[in-house]
Amino acid sequence: MTEFLFFGLQTKSNKPIFSHANLMVFTASWYELLGMKLSGAWRRDADYHDAIHILRQIGDKNRSDTLKKSMSFRNFSPFVDDQTFIKRFDRTWSDAFN
Repeated sequence: MTEFLFFGLQTKSNKPIFSHANLMVFTASWYELLGMKLSGAWRRDADYHDAIHILRQIGDKNRSDTLKKSMSFRNFSPFVDDQTFIKRFDRTWSDAFN
């Protein structure tokens, strides 16, 4: 019997980058990835360093726009309230750009 292990992000993107009979891969925006990282289970080292890298890819041109866009992609589960998300964003932003 064959077993399959799957990890995926449910993206809102409709742009496939790979398609096969049993697999379809879509793009995800940097904002989508950041929202996922900041609202996930927050495994401190892995998610924190990933979030810093993602923020640096987005750039530091418009902090409020980046926060707003990334919040729109928060995970439903585990749920993270606005205050917790913003606190994580603020710390990550500070460490990424200061």
